[in-house]
Amino acid sequence: MDRWLENGSLKKTDVVSSNAESKDTAILEPAMQSTSSSVQLQPHLPTLPSSNFGQVVSTKRRKYDTSYLSFGFTSTGNEEAPDAVCLRCNKILANSSLAPTKLLRHLEKNHPTDKGKDISFF
Repeated sequence: MDRWLENGSLKKTDVVSSNAESKDTAILEPAMQSTSSSVQLQPHLPTLPSSNFGQVVSTKRRKYDTSYLSFGFTSTGNEEAPDAVCLRCNKILANSSLAPTKLLRHLEKNHPTDKGKDISFF
């Protein structure tokens, strides 16, 4: 059983950030040395491209499609990033919920009797 256990201590290394604004903490991973029986922790920092540093990543904005009316939804708000409004319960769903599968899930879960209805019903 002792052959799987390592003797020694874990040593932490200090990480110095090159950017004074960023105070990233390092993720320490064990690095095995073949000549020594002790384990030393080496910092593993995620690499980010320097050109994108400090920029906010934009999320995908979905557009409203008239076929969403067959699920019982219409649009509201900005045309560039509209929100969905359920015509049955007037619940406003976020732009990320404009995926047809999410609209269908809302219809099946909250209004199961309206699932097979025609567009003229809504």
